[in-house]
Formats: sequence, structure tokens, C-alpha cells
Amino acid sequence: MDGVFLSMMPIVDAVDQDGAMAVAVDRFFGHQYKAVNILKTGNFYHPHMPDEMLSITEETLDQLIANFETDLSRGQERPVDFNHLMETADTPENGRAAGWIKKLFKADGRLYALTEFTDEATGLIKDKKYRYTSSSYLLDAIDIETRERVGNKLKSYAITNTPHIQGLEPVELREYVAPKPSEAFAQSEPSQSIDTKEGVNKMELAEKLQSESVELRAELEMKDSAINAAKVELKEACELLDKANEEAVQLREAAQKSAEKMGELEKINADLLHSDAERQVELKILTGYARKEQKDVLVEVALSNPAAFAELTKHKVVDLAEYGVAGVKDEDGAIDFVDLCKQVQKEKGIGFTEAARMVAAQNPRLTFAHMQKRSK
Repeated sequence: MDGVFLSMMPIVDAVDQDGAMAVAVDRFFGHQYKAVNILKTGNFYHPHMPDEMLSITEETLDQLIANFETDLSRGQERPVDFNHLMETADTPENGRAAGWIKKLFKADGRLYALTEFTDEATGLIKDKKYRYTSSSYLLDAIDIETRERVGNKLKSYAITNTPHIQGLEPVELREYVAPKPSEAFAQSEPSQSIDTKEGVNKMELAEKLQSESVELRAELEMKDSAINAAKVELKEACELLDKANEEAVQLREAAQKSAEKMGELEKINADLLHSDAERQVELKILTGYARKEQKDVLVEVALSNPAAFAELTKHKVVDLAEYGVAGVKDEDGAIDFVDLCKQVQKEKGIGFTEAARMVAAQNPRLTFAHMQKRSK
């Protein structure tokens, strides 16, 4: 239900009969925030619920605190207004805030709000132009992000002179200097003494809140520090990785260029070797140590086995036709070199060496094959 208005406890700002909580809270927050009791447990009649009583339980207070913390984590503080004028806020004047709620906590069946009041509201309260408080909350709220039902959710509370729930103290603000903790429960005059047991409970709660707040701040600072350090390390790692990637790309490009250059050099070298072999064979042909029709074979021999090439072209070419064996040739190596030489020796009546020279001059392929066979 929207707009259920409940009266609230006055702002506590001095050591009086219920002032121990204010001393502890103000000592921690440096008098900037005021502890305000905005609800209490019980069953109440409300005109918005004519057929049943409005029940405020410990669970109600827990839901209000939890939903307030959710709003606060999303950056949304809950306001204090004047006479619930924010419910309509039909003008900028009606929509102005009287203060802002900083935290909710409960104690002894009551819900407290740490509130930062505006100067305007502080002046009105001090001048007794506003003396009471009233709250507005939803009974069955739906979370705006998750769309889940979250139960009771505080919208705001107002400073007013016409509260609905009675039995809470009026609003009073008094200037004072907060006493030391040891003096919070002992005043100079008996009439100003406080309920020690209740004061101690409230003091312990406030100190517990203070301790938890300090621990949370320290934990958050540690986590922030760790996160910042991790971000720096991650940034440095990314920079190193980017640099390594750039260097890898440069190395790949250099390797590719080197491979291309190597291929070009190998081709040039092969061309030079072939040209050199051709020049050697042509020189042998011009000087009579080889025949023109033997050029291609001798080029291959010069490239693959320079020693064999030198042996084949060691003597000048002799025309075997002069000896009647012009048709003796076997470039495929089907005829044995030695046998051929012996045949020429016999037919010409010459020495074996001379016959071998003749065969070698006219049959270089056969001679080369014979030399390879001997080398094995």
C-alpha cells in the first residue's frame, strides 16, 4: 500500500533521559547526522486499512532496512520532507527536501534513521514550528529492477505537526557539547539521570555500528587497493602482449622477406652455375676436346660431377670413323665401356689406353656411367 503515514520519534541531539544513543551516534558522526526513531512495533488502526489493523513487526523493520540498503547501493538516498508534500510535489517548493536518510537500524523494537537535516529544517525544528514526524512506506513493494516482491519499503518520512501514531517523543534540537563516553550515563543533577540499562544497550548498538562501519571501510579500501593493483598489472601485461605481438609480426615479415631473398639468391646461383657449365663445355668444343652434339650431356656432367667432366674432356676428340667403328655408341650404357674399348683395340690393333681415349671422346655418357660404377 502506498502512502501509509506513521508518526516518528523526535530527533535526538542531547543527553537526556533517552540520550545515550545520540551521544554514541553523534560522537562517531561528528554531530553531522541525527538519530531519529521513525517507527516502532505494534498494531495500529489506519484509515487506509479500515477493515484490519496495521501490524508493524520485527520482520517489518528488517524488510525496511534491507530494501533501504538495496536503494542505497544503487545510489538512491531516501528523503525527509515537510508534511508529506513530496507525495504530490505539484510545485518545486513542495518537492524540496528537509533532509536525507543516511542509514537505518533497529533497537528494542524501534526503527532508527541517521538523518542529515537541511539548515531550513533545523531552524524550523529549533523554533518549534515542527515538533513531530510521520513516515511513508509501501506494504508490498515490487523491486524496480528485478520485478520481485520485496515487502515493506520506506519511501520517506516527514516532519509534521499532525502525526498518526502517538506515543513517540516530540522533536527537539538543543545545542550541546557531547560529553566523554564515561560521562554519558552520569549527570551532575539527579533529575537528569538516565536509565542505565537502556542507555548501555543503545550505546553498545551504536558502538557496534561504528565498529562495523570502520571494518567495512577498511575492507573496501583493501579491495579497492587490490583491484587497482590488478588493473595496473593487467594494463602492463596487455602492453607487453601488444609489444610482443608487434615484434612477432615484424619478425614474420623479416623472415618472409629473407626467404624470398634466399630463393632469389638460390635461383641466381643456379643460373650462374649453369651458365658457367655451358661456358666450360663450349670452350671444350671450340678447342676440340668435345663434340657439339655432346653439349647437353656434358653440361649435366659438369654440374653434377666436375671431376668426371674433367676426365671426359682431358683428351681431344678422335673420330672413330677413321678406325671403322663410327657406329659404335651406346649412350644408354647398354654396352660395357671396357668391352667396347677392347673391341676398338682389337679392330684397330692399338693399345688399350688409346682405344679407351677414342671411346671416351665419342661416348661420354657411357664413359661417365663406367666411372660412376668404379667409384662405388
